[in-house]
Amino acid sequence: MNDGLNFYKIMEEIMNLVDSVITIENQKLDAIASNDISELDRIMKEEQAIILQLRGLEKKRDRIQDDLGLSSLTFREMIDRNTLSNSKELATLYQQMNEKMKEVKTVTDCTKKYIELHLHGLDTLITNLQNGNSNVNYNKIGEKQPREMTPRFTRIKI
Repeated sequence: MNDGLNFYKIMEEIMNLVDSVITIENQKLDAIASNDISELDRIMKEEQAIILQLRGLEKKRDRIQDDLGLSSLTFREMIDRNTLSNSKELATLYQQMNEKMKEVKTVTDCTKKYIELHLHGLDTLITNLQNGNSNVNYNKIGEKQPREMTPRFTRIKI
């Protein structure tokens, strides 16, 4: 089997793991939106396993690139220079990979915003409690009514 084919197969495996990352990030968003800490913990452990798999594949990819004498080139440069016999297939894979990476960025940015919103809500709660502010609000006619202290968020599908 030639190294160009090996490189292609490794990149396909990496792309499949990127799909898994997207799925995990969406699950993480759902867990954050529903305030399910135990589910979030389970998801993060699964995410760590995927990251380890990605690291292993990256090492294999590095070795193949070294064997090809292309260790100094990026994936895009390898395609642009037609350094491998299957450059057309690699170009298609590269485009798919770019789309997947954009999706990963979108969903991870959304996850990060959800987490920041939760942290802000907790920070506000702690500040109010430290300053002696109670968890009471007043309605339009001046009657006391309890304020919900936990932030609630609606899940945004990406």
